[in-house]
Amino acid sequence: MVAMKRLLLFALISLLYLPVFGGNILADKGYKLNEKGNKEYLNKNYKSAVNNYIRALSERDDPVIKYNLANSLYQMKNYDKAIDVYKKIEKEVPESIKPDLYYNLGNAYFMKKQYDKAVKSYVNCLKMKPKDRYAKENLELALKMLKQQKQKQNENKKQNDKDKNKKDKQKQQKEKDNKKNKNQNKNQDKKKEKQQNKQQKKEEQKKKELKKLLKTLAEQEKIDRKKNMKNKKKNQAIIDSPGKDW
Repeated sequence: MVAMKRLLLFALISLLYLPVFGGNILADKGYKLNEKGNKEYLNKNYKSAVNNYIRALSERDDPVIKYNLANSLYQMKNYDKAIDVYKKIEKEVPESIKPDLYYNLGNAYFMKKQYDKAVKSYVNCLKMKPKDRYAKENLELALKMLKQQKQKQNENKKQNDKDKNKKDKQKQQKEKDNKKNKNQNKNQDKKKEKQQNKQQKKEEQKKKELKKLLKTLAEQEKIDRKKNMKNKKKNQAIIDSPGKDW
């Protein structure tokens, strides 16, 4: 687990670059609210601390109060907002606070598993504070986690590529099978059509033959009828002819 340095809580009274307060500094409302926020922070009432720091900022726009606010947001595990505040005040806070800001920023990135950014933040801290043992330990841990993360990403990429290749092959095989089935269906349709045409020709041939037969029978019947009529007339003529006298 990443080592969390005790986050520093700076009171406004300690900032030398602040403008001189008119009258009693202890009567300044922003200062009082910041102090109240510090007490709530130390009592681990981080939500209440955040509310007091926000109220203090409404009285006095100061980067140190924002730094305290970011620390409280971190403790509430609201890492995105904490990072946002740390980044905004990075160039505004006094040099004495910057090493701790970079350290805490590194921790926030670490908790977000953004190890590459955590490494950069710890390095920035160590540039200003080379003997910071916690920053060194967290840097080593972040580098280790970054290496594991990259290895995992590479493994996932290989697996994804493998799965993609498998899907591509399955897709190609499916397309091949579909094409084969399509060709088979096409051949079957052609064969079926050929058989239907053949059957149709047979039926047409039968019809022609039947028609021809019927025509032949009709003609034969006509001939037979004429022949019968001729024979009938002949027989009638024989009957009607007079007999011989004896």
